[in-house]
Amino acid sequence: MEIGRKTQIINLIITKMNIFKNITALMIILMIAVSCETDEDLKYSLDYLSAPSNISVNFDITQDNSGLVTIIPNADGVVNYLIAFGDTIDETPTAYKVGDEINHVYEEGTYSVGITAVGINGQNATLTEELIVSFIAPENLVITIENDIAVSKQVNISANADYAIEIEYYFGELTEDVPVTADPDETVSHVYANPGDYEITVIAKSGAIKTLDSTFTFTVTEIIGPATAAPAPPNRLESDVISVFSDAFTNLTGTDFNPNWGQSTIVTTETIGGSSTLKYANLNYQGTQFASAIDASAMEFLHVDVWTDDATTVNFYCISTGPAEKAYSFAITAGEWVSYEIPLTHFDNVNLADIIQFKVDGTAGSSVYFDNIYFYRETPTSPTTAAPTPPARDTDKVISVFSDAYTSLTATDFNPNWGQSTVVTFDEIAASDTIMKYANLNYQGTQFASAIDASSFGYLHVDMWTYDATSVNISCISTGPAEKAYALPITSGEWVSYDIPLTKFSSVVDLADIIQFKFDGTAGATIFLDNIYFY
Repeated sequence: MEIGRKTQIINLIITKMNIFKNITALMIILMIAVSCETDEDLKYSLDYLSAPSNISVNFDITQDNSGLVTIIPNADGVVNYLIAFGDTIDETPTAYKVGDEINHVYEEGTYSVGITAVGINGQNATLTEELIVSFIAPENLVITIENDIAVSKQVNISANADYAIEIEYYFGELTEDVPVTADPDETVSHVYANPGDYEITVIAKSGAIKTLDSTFTFTVTEIIGPATAAPAPPNRLESDVISVFSDAFTNLTGTDFNPNWGQSTIVTTETIGGSSTLKYANLNYQGTQFASAIDASAMEFLHVDVWTDDATTVNFYCISTGPAEKAYSFAITAGEWVSYEIPLTHFDNVNLADIIQFKVDGTAGSSVYFDNIYFYRETPTSPTTAAPTPPARDTDKVISVFSDAYTSLTATDFNPNWGQSTVVTFDEIAASDTIMKYANLNYQGTQFASAIDASSFGYLHVDMWTYDATSVNISCISTGPAEKAYALPITSGEWVSYDIPLTKFSSVVDLADIIQFKFDGTAGATIFLDNIYFY
């Protein structure tokens, strides 16, 4: 019995060992298969890699008449370099890894140095660069320096000299000035923290010990632009505006503000006082191309805000197909925003239904800022017609607060002193039709001589007209006070009749004890009211 049990255990162990061997063998086969597949994928991927690109080289020549040159190559996608120093006939290039220091001693002369960048798959690209090794000190130093025409307090400088191989620039801004090194004729830019006079030093170097330098004073200038945004345009109906560039309105899409017309003007968009602003620097002329022709024939004016501190003339053109164009000359006030309202009748030779471009020209080299460029027609600021006439109703079916159509409550105070800034007046819009005007709205109350019992009525009617309010609320107030507001949906520039279910107030307000109304809304707006009654 014991022998049989041992035999079973031995067989089980052998079986498990065989299973383990099979699994191990299978894993090895899979690893080989995966390895082969990975190698194939790698080979396939490497075949499609491109040769190294953006090859460049810098030469650093020791200034001790020794001719020792450090060669510093650079390239994208490179794993090693082959360097042909150019001073040996039938030269075999020397291989270097990326990051190796490459030094070579030259005699005086001019050499063609070959830099071959080799990629991981063996593909390569070659650059040949001329190297002049001279133990003659640089001569005839020529320096070109200017303030940048678009970037404030930026200086652009370049220099060259006979026999020079590199130029060092000290910009004189820091006590321990660190030089910027560049090739001859290479432009170097430096932005100063503050405008003013600075001592700038330029040193031309060759392979000789002796250098050639120049130190001079240069005045760094600040480009001064507007400190505040252009004036905010008045509220206008969208139907009364065609906006080209303004944060106040919805602009046309697809407008090209910098088409290539061969101009020298530099166009940028800057945020000034939270408002996007167009800047034209180094102005000679500048175009604006619309995605499709603008039909401004129904508009009356072109509005433009302009700021400049150095232009003395600025002309603005509308252009229609042809081309047909006409300029409007802005009267310039330097150093402040000026708003121009240009009558479209001025552009009498331009097809106003087919405006395809704008153009600006003016004082050469000046900087001009623009904002709020749009066509518009005058939006009425008050109604020109009466509110809709209310329907005839039995007297017991109406409680009129303010209406010429019904007999209104007496002794109502339409302007109680609640500390409001709103100005209340009454205008006659038509014969025997008076309307109530709230100007400079913040809030405004109406006080009834005695409480109104509107518990048996279903609606409160109000007619309202506004051109500039974007929100208006009317509140019913009962003793307590208990009040609840109803927001009136706004449609600008026309009379809107509101029939408000009294259930909008009844959850809070005692409809049998209404003692006051209150209006509030867009600060500073103007609204006109008529036909306020329960029914």
